[in-house]
Amino acid sequence: MVKRKANKVSSIPKEAGLQERIESPDEILKMYMMLTVDNCSTSTVRTVLKHLQPDLVPNIALGEHTQFPYTANGNCAAICIHMLSTILDSCQNRKKLKEETLELMTEDTIEGICMWIKFCLHFGLAVPGLKAPAPDLRRAYLFHAQLLRSLFDSAPKISAQLLVSSTFLDLVIQIWMAESETGEVFILLEGTKPEPCPIASLLLKVANFPMGPSMLTHRIIARSPSFASAFAEQSFQRGYQLVEEAQTVGQLANAAFCLERQMSTMVALLSHSSQLHQVFTSEQYIKEYAMNIHSLFEKVPLALQTNSKFIRLFFMLAETLFLLLIDDKSRVVHNYRDILSEQLLQHIYRLLPEIPSTDMVSTKIAAYLLKVIGIYIVYPCVFNAAMEGDISEETMDRLKRLEVPSLKDPWEELSGLIFELFQAIGRLEVDSKTGGSSNICDNLLCARKEESGLKFKQCSKCSSVIYCSSACQRIDWDKFHRDECERARLEHDRHKASQTVYSQDTRIFHTAYLESLYNRRGVSAMANNYKNDCPGLEAYQVLCIINCSTVRPVTACSPLVLDSKQRLDIGTDTALLAESEAQLQWDREVCGEDISFPQTYLKPRFSQMVDDCLSGTPEEMRLVEGIFPLGNAFGVYLLVKLKKVNQEWKAASSIARYSLVNYAY
Repeated sequence: MVKRKANKVSSIPKEAGLQERIESPDEILKMYMMLTVDNCSTSTVRTVLKHLQPDLVPNIALGEHTQFPYTANGNCAAICIHMLSTILDSCQNRKKLKEETLELMTEDTIEGICMWIKFCLHFGLAVPGLKAPAPDLRRAYLFHAQLLRSLFDSAPKISAQLLVSSTFLDLVIQIWMAESETGEVFILLEGTKPEPCPIASLLLKVANFPMGPSMLTHRIIARSPSFASAFAEQSFQRGYQLVEEAQTVGQLANAAFCLERQMSTMVALLSHSSQLHQVFTSEQYIKEYAMNIHSLFEKVPLALQTNSKFIRLFFMLAETLFLLLIDDKSRVVHNYRDILSEQLLQHIYRLLPEIPSTDMVSTKIAAYLLKVIGIYIVYPCVFNAAMEGDISEETMDRLKRLEVPSLKDPWEELSGLIFELFQAIGRLEVDSKTGGSSNICDNLLCARKEESGLKFKQCSKCSSVIYCSSACQRIDWDKFHRDECERARLEHDRHKASQTVYSQDTRIFHTAYLESLYNRRGVSAMANNYKNDCPGLEAYQVLCIINCSTVRPVTACSPLVLDSKQRLDIGTDTALLAESEAQLQWDREVCGEDISFPQTYLKPRFSQMVDDCLSGTPEEMRLVEGIFPLGNAFGVYLLVKLKKVNQEWKAASSIARYSLVNYAY
């Protein structure tokens, strides 16, 4: 609060053009009753701003608001706050008045306005002339949120002044966090057209201003550690109440629009504060928002769910939900699972054929969603969540008849990917009955025959390897795992802390997926590409790389051995030659960028798999590597050794490595 010189009205600083005398509450109320957008003048503006100076604000903690002259000051200021709303409306259409008003809006004046709004909110003063606290605090908070939004929008100069005011930022947070004694948050759903509640709109205005997110998140994080969690919980509470209170068609439309604006605000704030993002992640914010969207559209009457307005609102909400994941460096797989567990994919499938041909916004968003969903649906937990809901035969028939290329192509790509994943599941189901090779044993010398009833166990210390028997565990311990277990444990703990663990169930599923892809697509791709990509090498000397970071996997080839020219360049140095070939196998280069793998302890195991392929029977061994996304910070490179069994390629072993840079081609 600004320090006052003395508790006297005469201490008000004199500024050019401002009257010294302070009008009485009755005079101010009379001025308010006569004021309109058309008759507002610069003289009125001066009078209003004079009564909103920071030196006039009483210290409530000291009880000054009950003492003279602050009693009269408070009554005058409450009325002037309402007149300020009319002044801002008048400035919108009167250029000269706006220019003159801006000249009077000093930093001190802006601070005074914010302090007086805080005073009015404390007593719930929403009605001019009301001298006692209002029974309806909701009305006060909605009115003052609208006023602050108008003030913030009035001119860039004022927006900038507000953002450097801690009083204003704390006021915005206070209004956002406000709730009744029964825990009800203050929202507004009335209106003839979709528009956000003033409280949600005020926060969005600040978050969308260039300096807004950083300034606002700083004020949130600067408070007690528990406040950020309370801020996150309030966001969800507002979403739940939006859904709960919306009853009519108009309210449902407003609720959907308001929820989208609210989520857009969080997109802006979370991208500017890793600490706030951590808090929201711990609160499982994605699942909360997904539940809000699903619950809201469940309330939309069936006859209106395919209405063009509601179609666009749904796709806007869904797009914003995925935008919340853009900067996610942790828990991204679980977040995709949480989104799709609320039947988002089923909603998209049902609405795709209903998108009007003229609605380019919904068409563009729908195509985008089909592509981003495919990035992580390759993870078993995400796939299972996506497949939980039912899709009617009528919907599938209509999807097959899609004619708009911008929708038809991404839908066919996603449905093709889902088909491939079902093929992988089929392989796993067969292998689970026979003890087949998809249940990977990390003993590279494992010679078990297919048998049912095998129970695979993982290392209890590092959780990074699995075995089909105690005998295989002992063999692998002596050969590899003794030297790698402790470092593997540290790596596992680090990824567990950031919720980016590549689980054994996922590795088994992806191994079966790569096995299926190689048998269905990879062999033909190798036959067509490897001789061009790796001239002079045979198929068993080439690594088939399948990039699964896009809906339609992309196949490429990389040499496992140096070509003749590279060997000549190195010369006869056997040690250097061996080291160069080992490095060639371990390293990856994507789009001219070197990919690094921190798990160097896996090099001996990795080299053994490569050597087995190069030294085995040429027509019976292949290596394939799949690239899978795992958030913005990591990608997983899964190397799988394939053996030919009865004219089909079956996985024999696999190794997963985390990359530290972008995984996509």
